[in-house]
Amino acid sequence: MEFQVAFNFAMSFIFIISGWVIRSIYDGMNNLKRDQMQLERDIASNYVRRDDYRQDIQEIKQILSQIFDKLDNKADK
Repeated sequence: MEFQVAFNFAMSFIFIISGWVIRSIYDGMNNLKRDQMQLERDIASNYVRRDDYRQDIQEIKQILSQIFDKLDNKADK
């Protein structure tokens, strides 16, 4: 009878530890999914889209080209 009691305690301990590990993994996966969804929402509002960035850089390059042309004209005089 003592062997059965010890076996039951050992199995209970193993199941408790296994349940805790599985629950920790499950909670971690849920946290990662929630963080990923939050990141996907934040990306749309916090970061510049690629085509907007290209347009802005093109405008900056045009302005710099005009400035350099004016400087070259002044240097010639």
